[in-house]
Amino acid sequence: MSLSAATARLLEMIRDSGPLPGAEVLQALAAELSLPAATVASFGSAQLTDFVTRGIVVTCESALSHVDPPSPQA
Repeated sequence: MSLSAATARLLEMIRDSGPLPGAEVLQALAAELSLPAATVASFGSAQLTDFVTRGIVVTCESALSHVDPPSPQA
């Protein structure tokens, strides 16, 4: 998996965010990058879902606060 600068920053913000909901982390990222919040929310939600599905983010409340956890595979 290659990371863009925005994706790498998103992971840093998740790591450093503490208990912030994912939506708040994405809003902060949008402000930091001077990008429209809706664009970052769409991109970021997909990224957070992918991170959880791949097990990249497993316990971070900020990522899990808006996505369903992956279902266990049989």
